[in-house]
Amino acid sequence: MSITIENSCTIVSASDLDFGTVGTLTSQVTSSSTIVLNCTTGAPYTITLDAGTGSGGTTSTREMTNGSETVSYQLYSDAGLTQPWGLTVSDDVSSTGTGVNQNFTVFGAVPIQATPSANTYTDTIGVVVTF
Repeated sequence: MSITIENSCTIVSASDLDFGTVGTLTSQVTSSSTIVLNCTTGAPYTITLDAGTGSGGTTSTREMTNGSETVSYQLYSDAGLTQPWGLTVSDDVSSTGTGVNQNFTVFGAVPIQATPSANTYTDTIGVVVTF
């Protein structure tokens, strides 16, 4: 008998980042979510987050939308909100597989901005794992 193990990574889960319910955007709103990966022991990998589906969103200013109205927000890899999480080497997250589930926290912030109409604003972010 034999088995060959190759480098592999699986996104086990990614929880929704919910900023909750607010009346106005006159102060920063923060929240977090978790991405869970399982990668082969010793496999180096990077995690990138795309710009999302919001109209006009970029990784430096993402947008949640409802029709033509938007709420801008940003994603970070640190609780201090100083390390943007995006698509390039300068703003991705790198790690090495352990063969068991590994948790990565995504920190989000909605900055102070003009408050749009009352409604629910959404966006969908793609998670890309390169190994």
